[in-house]
Amino acid sequence: MIQKKEKYFNSKITSSKLYLEDIEKIISILETEGIKIEISDNENIYESIEELKSVKGKNPNSIKIDGKVTDSFVEYITIRITAYSTTIYVPHSERLLKPAYEIDRFVNSKKRKPIYSWLNSRTAKFQIVSNIVVFLVLHIINSLILHKPSSYILVGSSIVLFWVFIYIISEFNPDSNTKIELERKHELNFYTKNKDKLLLALATAVIGAIVGAVLTYITK
Repeated sequence: MIQKKEKYFNSKITSSKLYLEDIEKIISILETEGIKIEISDNENIYESIEELKSVKGKNPNSIKIDGKVTDSFVEYITIRITAYSTTIYVPHSERLLKPAYEIDRFVNSKKRKPIYSWLNSRTAKFQIVSNIVVFLVLHIINSLILHKPSSYILVGSSIVLFWVFIYIISEFNPDSNTKIELERKHELNFYTKNKDKLLLALATAVIGAIVGAVLTYITK
C-alpha cells in the first residue's frame, strides 16, 4: 500500500526554559538549512535578537521566529516562544520537517526541572490570591456569623507569606521563573545578583508573620 509522506508538523512544548544561547541555537538550526528567518513579537519585526532585546529588554513576553524556504512562497516554519511554552508549526513542507524535529528535540531538552514546574511565580501568584480569598471567607464565617474565636488570620497569613516568599525567590531565580531570558545562562548568578532582594524578601516575611500574629491576638 502506497502512503504519502507526512509534510505537517505541530508541536507544543510546555515548561521550557530558554536562554539567549538557546534561541541563538534555534536560529542557527534554521540558517544552516538555508532558511531565511524573520524575528518579531506581537508588535514589531526585528533584524536580530539583539535588536529585540534593545527594544523589549531581556525578558520579552514572546518571540516569534518565521522561517521561509528561499525558493518557495508556501513552505514556512513558525516558532512561537512564550514564557510558558514553545510552539513549532510547519503547515506543508517536507523540507522543513528535519529542522522542525531537530528544534523540537532541542527545546524538549531545555524543559524546567519538575519542581520548578510547580514552585514558580505563576503558581505562587495563584496560591496567594486563592488563599487570601479562602481564609478571609473562613474568618468572616467563623467570627461574624458563628461568633467563634478565629485563628484563620494567623494560619492564612502564614500560608500566604510562604507563597509570597516562593514568588519572590522564583521570580528572581532564572532557573525557576516563568520568563524568557535574553541573557546567557552562565552570565546569570542568582545569589550574587539578588542578595539584597532576598534579604528584603526574608525581612518582609518576618514582618508579615509578626503583623499576622498581632492581628490574630487583637481579633480573639
